[in-house]
Amino acid sequence: MDGRIPLQSPLYPNKSAFFSQNAHSLVQETIDNSKSEDGTWSYEFLCKVNYEVSLFKQVDTKFFIDRLIPILNDEKTEIQIKFKIAQMLSFLKSLKVNGFSSVIHESKEELTLILKSFGNMNQPLEKATRNLIESVMMTVSEDGFPVSHRNFHVKSSSVPP
Repeated sequence: MDGRIPLQSPLYPNKSAFFSQNAHSLVQETIDNSKSEDGTWSYEFLCKVNYEVSLFKQVDTKFFIDRLIPILNDEKTEIQIKFKIAQMLSFLKSLKVNGFSSVIHESKEELTLILKSFGNMNQPLEKATRNLIESVMMTVSEDGFPVSHRNFHVKSSSVPP
């Protein structure tokens, strides 16, 4: 086999999807690393994530993100862990990971509920976490396509009088 392990697909319960072993181990390492006392991710870990996600197929991206979102949604999760998970999602957005926009589009309702759960934002990291999640959500339009932030200049072909 090619290093992929069968897992039950949440989209198609009667069919098994094949997620890569890399996606499975990377998401577990990400969750464990988010619980460390460090305020942010280490450079070495981000380099590893950068390499591993460059090999992801869309199903791997879905598997990875679908394991991180419930951590953001859990009320018992400390704000520092939520902040680090939001940072990771923002990092994945900047890497333009395969299938990221469509996975975020599918998870938009859950992410909206997570944003609503940030009440008064009394803790300093709450506002930053909220802003990161909002920026991740802005990567997709209502129809699920990536949003382009390029400003195209249209030249006029008219001749001055």
